[in-house]
Amino acid sequence: MILLVAGLIGVTLAANIVLVWPLRRLTYSVQKWQMEGVFDARITRAMPLELQRLGQAFTRATRRLSRHEARLNKAMAHQELLMREIHHRVKNNLQIVASLLNLQASRISHPEVRAEFALARDRVRALATLHKTLYAEDRLDSLDMASFLRELCEQTLHVAGEGETGRITLKVESDDFRMNPDQAVPLALIMTEIVTNSIKYAFPDGRRGTISVALRLVDQIVTLTIADDGIGCSFDEDTPGERHGIGRKLIRGFARQLNAQLSRSGENGTVYKFVFPLIRE
Repeated sequence: MILLVAGLIGVTLAANIVLVWPLRRLTYSVQKWQMEGVFDARITRAMPLELQRLGQAFTRATRRLSRHEARLNKAMAHQELLMREIHHRVKNNLQIVASLLNLQASRISHPEVRAEFALARDRVRALATLHKTLYAEDRLDSLDMASFLRELCEQTLHVAGEGETGRITLKVESDDFRMNPDQAVPLALIMTEIVTNSIKYAFPDGRRGTISVALRLVDQIVTLTIADDGIGCSFDEDTPGERHGIGRKLIRGFARQLNAQLSRSGENGTVYKFVFPLIRE
């Protein structure tokens, strides 16, 4: 009986040494590779031949995967570099276009035509600001909307000649979230169009006032509200006036591009509100 127990103990120890412990070591090596990317099977001649071959196969497979991952990372880094260069060049080209429009506007004597050139310049500058922000971001697939919106609003106020006068106060509030460029472009153009209109027409005869821009995100629904406390306006399309025309057509077109619900009011100042779903990154 004693010999039988001793034999069983010996067989168990031998099985642990020859089979169980090497399998545990191999399992630990695989788990470590999953977490740290380093595979060390520590294959020894004491292992059964099948386990040696299994460990060697794992080693070859992990090395191939590591080389493949390194090539992918290199390709992704190169692609990101190219994208940054594209955004940088697009930004520079748009700034050149804006400068040419500004130069052309300065040579035009007719005030209405000159104003249209200025509007075109502002739209181009809004796009240039977007590409500038993308170029400076750590990520190229989306923008930090809080910082982007603030920079764009300040630029719009400065370009309109109201950056230092203090006559018009611009309040910008935004929740902290990111938006892909496909949505950020029409949103930026909407904001530029409406804020520019408010600066030009809401506060005549040197009147002081405030323009508020708020961007909110609740349950993946974005709400953009742009309001001023100026003289207000009529949204009757048959009403003549400078605040009607291509600008409003562009605003409606950009709203459709965002799949946004648009509401507006012209009493006690002018208020625009856009509600649309955020496209997931």
